Amino acid sequence: MTNVPCCLPVSKKQIRRFAVAFGFRNHGHPPLVAHASIIYRDTEGELCIVELADTSGHVLTNELRDSTCDLVDAWVIPALSEAELLHLSKICEAYEDEWVRFGFNYEQGELTCASFVISIFWKIRFQLIDASTWEISEADKRLQELLWERRCQELKKSGMRPSVLGKGYLEFFNRYRPEDVFGACLAGVEKVSFQQARDNAEVLTSWMQSIESSHNMSK
Repeated sequence: MTNVPCCLPVSKKQIRRFAVAFGFRNHGHPPLVAHASIIYRDTEGELCIVELADTSGHVLTNELRDSTCDLVDAWVIPALSEAELLHLSKICEAYEDEWVRFGFNYEQGELTCASFVISIFWKIRFQLIDASTWEISEADKRLQELLWERRCQELKKSGMRPSVLGKGYLEFFNRYRPEDVFGACLAGVEKVSFQQARDNAEVLTSWMQSIESSHNMSK
């Protein structure tokens, strides 16, 4: 199976079971933030989207209507068997309006929009990325420091000590970006390395830039 980004609007003929989507969200202030989500077909044949919607850890499922299509710029169908894609779609359909803990400690159940997608693959024991190869940038560390400071402030307000977060000091964890997850799906294999995912993410970037350029030329 060849995995390539596809232009929206979503064709019902193209996504039969399950796809990983990439887009940009505006959380009420600029700049736009990259976002990963999942498109799946439910038992009634309708296309739906499931995602970790924001930093509050809210997991949402909705039918993929025109309004939600605007939030998806590209999608890819993972190179899995039909049975595996069906299994993934059933897992997604089982989600209801619920909450998870937002954060970067994936092994302790903390999730972002990108690691939420990774966690769905893991439910069928498919290891999408090779975590041992992941690199943590200075920007990743700064983001985690901000999250840590926010949590410490919340604990102090409630009269608790920051040490209840764990060891009492900040540990840095892998940060999986939406474009990296999309790049890993483009690889069409299991346990995709950091560099391979990042290289494939450039394919997405180039493709989106070409679409934008074509759109501007047609104006």
